[in-house]
Amino acid sequence: MTDDIVVRGSDAKTMPRGPSDDDPEVGKWYWVKDKRWNGKKGEDEEYRWLGCVTHVGTNYVMITSVHGGKERVHFDDFWGRCEFEPEAMQIIRNNAESCRERIGELTEEMQLLTTRLGVAPTLSLSGGADTEALACRDSEPMPDYKDALIKAKEDQIPDLFEEIRKTTENMTMWLKAETIPLGMQRDQMNEMIDRVDRRVLAVDLYAGLSEDTEKIRDGKPAELAEPVRLLQRRHYMDEECLAHYKTGGMEFNNIGDFDKWLVDDENRERVLPFPRCVVAFRVRRAKKGREVYSIQEFINLDELQRLDFSTFLYVRNGEQVWRVNTKIDFQEKLFPDSDRLLISSGQKMWAKMSGSRVEGFVSDNEHTAILEKYECDMREWKKLDAQWDAASEKDREEHNVPWPGLRPYWRNEYYPFDPSNVYYDDMVKEMEEQIEDHNRVVMVLQGILDRSEVLHPHPPWKLWTDAGFRAGVRLVFDKDRALVAGEKPDFEDYRQRLNASLKVGSITIGQELAWMKKEAEKENERRANDWRLRGGYRELTTYSPYGNPGPGELAAVVKFMPRARKATFHWHRERQSYGYDHWGKERSNLIHASFTCHESDLLNVSAYTPGDFKQFFDDPRTRADYLEWAPLLLMAEEYYAGNLKIEEGECNE
Repeated sequence: MTDDIVVRGSDAKTMPRGPSDDDPEVGKWYWVKDKRWNGKKGEDEEYRWLGCVTHVGTNYVMITSVHGGKERVHFDDFWGRCEFEPEAMQIIRNNAESCRERIGELTEEMQLLTTRLGVAPTLSLSGGADTEALACRDSEPMPDYKDALIKAKEDQIPDLFEEIRKTTENMTMWLKAETIPLGMQRDQMNEMIDRVDRRVLAVDLYAGLSEDTEKIRDGKPAELAEPVRLLQRRHYMDEECLAHYKTGGMEFNNIGDFDKWLVDDENRERVLPFPRCVVAFRVRRAKKGREVYSIQEFINLDELQRLDFSTFLYVRNGEQVWRVNTKIDFQEKLFPDSDRLLISSGQKMWAKMSGSRVEGFVSDNEHTAILEKYECDMREWKKLDAQWDAASEKDREEHNVPWPGLRPYWRNEYYPFDPSNVYYDDMVKEMEEQIEDHNRVVMVLQGILDRSEVLHPHPPWKLWTDAGFRAGVRLVFDKDRALVAGEKPDFEDYRQRLNASLKVGSITIGQELAWMKKEAEKENERRANDWRLRGGYRELTTYSPYGNPGPGELAAVVKFMPRARKATFHWHRERQSYGYDHWGKERSNLIHASFTCHESDLLNVSAYTPGDFKQFFDDPRTRADYLEWAPLLLMAEEYYAGNLKIEEGECNE
């Protein structure tokens, strides 16, 4: 009996027989026909087990066995496999009593055995007890008595204890079986509590109990009949404006800075492109790496990270821009893709399952594409496998024939979203929860329409009705805005193309960070060897020694090694000690310094074309990784704009 056995049936949606006394209801008990493997016979054998109905779904019956395992039986198979047992409670009690009687028999047998051998436990322990027991056994030869003791030790006593243990577990199982219906009532109570929690959340969303609004730009509102457009994708403040990219991105305390950036005409038209629209924003996509220097900062770290994931709604109404602060954490997409919205129109859908858990949904077209990709991978693998088998050992050793690798693995994780599956109810529940999550923003929007001036003036839209929603709201899908068209741009490929033209005199970025990492390794090693610190030092990731400016954020290559693809930089640092040379002349305060690094640490600014950063910024798939490319590309952009210069003498020796 497994924990959750799946029994697939057909498309039946109702029980195939009329109501009767033995129709399945929660709390009724049934004998269920099943099969199990018989190793001795080498084939399956039929048996039956007793179970209680704990749930009746739209197309299946959940039956929980006395062992605790659960099985879903489709309506089509129910009457062929299940037989009603009206006296189930009596059977359970009889089995429990039989186990209790058997435990008593085994305990008595154990007592008789130990008494016969003279090893029964007593409350008093005396040094002569063993001697007295042996002296009283003059009727039995000592060798036979020794053999009996060994047999009792190795076989009889362990077997009796093992049977007592198994019988006790069996009795416990039968006693617990009486509580199965009570567990079902507990589950029903938890479901009611969840419904109450969802209703409380709905009231909170509509009434705005956990939100406040702030106008960050004033102006003329949109036309009365202008609909509200909801942009599907949740945005991220640090990615949109690339604020503070050198220090790891925005924090919650920088919201005012983001507001000022957003209300700029150019930024507003790009981020809020419609006269009346709503965009969800989170401060950051990922946690910001923060260095902690005190216990108080460590205590505040969790709160800072929580605030980094705060969610806001920015609403444009004509020339006005509002920020709605809310504690609701909206999903990555405010509403599902268009193919998910067509589920009610009869479009075929597939559910991705992991055991009994629904992990997500795909459209029929997506499912077809998944199958086609597997078949394509399989054909390619067979082709390479045939070439490998036909090749000689010599060709294989010389790597002229590629090894085909492991055979593509196919695991059927997708099941049709229809009543033929016994997990259909779980699929429907998951879909409803997803839709409910997406409807949260509509609930907030209806509350804003009814109780605030954010979107005034507007018609009396009732968004919970189809007509009101169609009149007042437009959904703007990501694919309609061509956000992910084409291949994802690769920053490392782009860097390699620029670095291919590196030479002496090329202006580069990246050398200072590579130098600071190298200096951090030296400093960490020095601290590790300093007995005075006794291990109480903080591990550094970057470090700049006092009086040493390093090669500079922007620097020119003074030496380049084409084969090794390494570049060398020169600069001057302050001398750490003062004095005179052996001619008595006062030594200079500055001394020469150099650093060599691989081209993979650099970006060739001389080969950069202004505006190149947009290919990574405009695509949300690479914008999410902006800390990888923004510190380099945006500095190159500022260099060509004249905002950054190389200081005279900084990079030339």
